[in-house]
Amino acid sequence: MRRFSSLVLTALFLTGFAVADDPAPKEETGEKGKTASEAKDDEDEVLTFSTEDLERKYGPSSKPPEKKAVEPAGKDANAKGKQAGAKTLSPLEQMQANQQASKDRAAQRKDAATKVEKARARVKELEQRVSRLRNPLLGRAEAEDGEEAAWSKADQAGRVKIAEDALQSARTELQAAIKEMDELR
Repeated sequence: MRRFSSLVLTALFLTGFAVADDPAPKEETGEKGKTASEAKDDEDEVLTFSTEDLERKYGPSSKPPEKKAVEPAGKDANAKGKQAGAKTLSPLEQMQANQQASKDRAAQRKDAATKVEKARARVKELEQRVSRLRNPLLGRAEAEDGEEAAWSKADQAGRVKIAEDALQSARTELQAAIKEMDELR
């Protein structure tokens, strides 16, 4: 690194002396016998031609005249809305409406996430219940509220069938809740 920096410094030093030893460089003349500074001054003066100048030199244009530009749709819509008496929102009101809509979407997403978590808990509970019904060593499964009448009349296979039906409906509800949550994202 040290050697490289010394080479760079040496090169800069030598080029500095070479430039300092040369007398003032002579200006080269261009095509028309003008120096570079004179040519630069001429570039500042730009030639322009009007439509009349071009028509005088080349004759009238065969191209049909251009149509006037149409106003953008935004301006036209605003003018029609004002004529119809529709209320337009100011930028502050628009920003407040956007913030409120954002808060509403966040609340909907939170509600959907809560619904999904409750559905998952219900599915897990019913899966454990079905397992307890199928395996007597895991403990006795209890009837849920509203199922006591059907539960007491059914034998073990009937109870398993009731629990599996409830589990299937809970899984369907979970899928619907997940789909609803995905739609809100």
